Amino acid sequence: MRRLSAIRGTLAAMGMAVALAACGSSSAAGPSATPSSTPSATPTAPPTASPSPTATVAPSPSTGGISFTGTASITGSVTASGSFTDTLEGEDAGGRPYESCADYAADLIDGLPDTGVAFSTPSPQAIPGPTGPIPPDGTIEQAQLSLDGTWPGPGVEGNGSGQSTKGLTEHASIIIESAGNPANFTNPATWEVDVDADGSGSMTFTDAQGTALTVGTASGTVTWTCM
Repeated sequence: MRRLSAIRGTLAAMGMAVALAACGSSSAAGPSATPSSTPSATPTAPPTASPSPTATVAPSPSTGGISFTGTASITGSVTASGSFTDTLEGEDAGGRPYESCADYAADLIDGLPDTGVAFSTPSPQAIPGPTGPIPPDGTIEQAQLSLDGTWPGPGVEGNGSGQSTKGLTEHASIIIESAGNPANFTNPATWEVDVDADGSGSMTFTDAQGTALTVGTASGTVTWTCM
C-alpha cells in the first residue's frame, strides 16, 4: 500500500511537471508580431509658376524734332506778359513732326507741302487739362493764330481784314487766366505773321474781340526762336 501510494505520488508529481511544462511552452510559443513598414512618401514636383503678362507701355506722343522759345505780351481789357517754351508746334496740326526749323518755315512735312492742314504760330501752351491744375492769374495760356489755306513759306502774311492776299484765313485763340474764369479773345481786327527762313518769327494782332463772358478787346505780340 505504501508503495502504491508512493507510485501515485510520483505519477502526480510527474503530471504536474508536465502540465507546468506545457503551460510554459504555451506561453513562450505565442505568435511574434510582424512590424508593419511605413509607406514611403512620394515626392511631388513643385508647382510651375505661370509667367507674368508683359506690360505694354504706350509710347509718348511725338513732339517733333524742333521746339520754340519766345515771349508774349497782351494789352487791352487784360494785361499780361511772359516767356514760354513750345514743343507742340514742332508738329503740324495733324500731329506730324517737322524735321527742321527750315521745314517749319516752309510748312513742309517729309519734304512736301503740308496742304490741307492749318499752319499755326508758336505760343504759350498753358491751358489746363480736365483735372488742372489751374495756372496763376495773369498767365497767358495761349496766344496763337492758326491759318487755313496753304502757307506760302518764309515771309510776311496778313492784313487788316483777317484775309490775306494769299488766301489764308486766320483763327485766333487768345486766352489769359483770370481768377478761374479765363478771358477769351478771337477775331482780331488786324493780324500779321512774319516767319524767317530759319523758323524764327513773330505774330501781332489788334483788337481781338472778347467771347462769352469776356468784356473788351485785346492786342498783342508774340515773338519766337526756332531750335
